[in-house]
Amino acid sequence: MEEDIRQAVESAGVGEFDGDEFGGGKVVLFMYGADADKLFAVVEPILRRDSSYSGHAVLRYGEPGESTRRREVDF
Repeated sequence: MEEDIRQAVESAGVGEFDGDEFGGGKVVLFMYGADADKLFAVVEPILRRDSSYSGHAVLRYGEPGESTRRREVDF
């Protein structure tokens, strides 16, 4: 899944996939781009294609380090 996400993000030109973090039974995938909604629209089908996984995405709007608007989406 990680490689599929990396390729989709790069092909669509919506940002970059910056890696992952595993631990405590969770996986965190880090992605960055100028438009959180466009970036999520590209990766959402990949995240939803296997119903054995569930989770949520945190979409942040604004520059890193700023106190910005956030939206959480369950999948």
